[in-house]
Amino acid sequence: MKSQRPASLPDFERPPLDEMVLSIQFADLPLKNVHAGLLWPRLRDQYPNVQEQAPVPPVFETYGALRAATSNAAEIRLLAPDAMIRYWFIAPDECQLLQFQQDRIIHNWRSRRTEDAYPRYEPLRERFESEIVIIQDFLRENNLGEIKCNQCEVSYLNAIGSLNDGQDPNLEIDKIFTVWCERFGGDGYLAHSERSRFSASFLLREGPSTDPWGRLHVMVSPGIRKIDSAPVVRLHITARGKPHDESVGAALEWLDRGRVAVVRSFVSITTETMHKVWGRKDVR
Repeated sequence: MKSQRPASLPDFERPPLDEMVLSIQFADLPLKNVHAGLLWPRLRDQYPNVQEQAPVPPVFETYGALRAATSNAAEIRLLAPDAMIRYWFIAPDECQLLQFQQDRIIHNWRSRRTEDAYPRYEPLRERFESEIVIIQDFLRENNLGEIKCNQCEVSYLNAIGSLNDGQDPNLEIDKIFTVWCERFGGDGYLAHSERSRFSASFLLREGPSTDPWGRLHVMVSPGIRKIDSAPVVRLHITARGKPHDESVGAALEWLDRGRVAVVRSFVSITTETMHKVWGRKDVR
């Protein structure tokens, strides 16, 4: 099921994207670590390297006054001795990463070098779909059950660098974000903030009176870019929610929808000044 870029979606020549993540979460399957070893030969041509990681816990978006807040806080989890861990299947260039555990499949694109250009959402989504098909076939052939999706997630991790040569972008955060200002009292006691961080979440709706189809999370924090150790402002935008049914097709449709929400939110929360820096192409 091919994905096409919406004609009206904002586009940039030089987006500050450092990492993009596509994820589907599903009901637990009866998987053991040996199954990851049996699966790997089907992926090995593209992902010859493997790492073992602790599994990530399931996350669900719920709605209403009594919902439990979604948290990124660290937690201690006790795993059964035979519990499946999370596997990283890593491409030779280390930019492409496929993660697999008993209730989740994740595809990451990561910038590792200055010359690593973001390949855009559509080919990454198509590659992710082909990987899900490979895993589905493996599960069926080994009587391990079906993928029944319960949450989907699209994340864009941006590393916003210097606005001027050598200038720490954390000192110009008010020039980056439309929601930030540096208006203090008239006594001059506070000057510009040295480091700033903030977060917010938004319900994703078709209209003000409709039920939410997902939630958008925005987090801003200071950071250091891995490529050159330069100071950056990190902007992490995640769309997460439940597809309209448990099928993989519905999950892929949700990812397309979530991607649109992330891109539109990125444009909304950043300034026109930065859009010019990043070479916005859909407006003149």
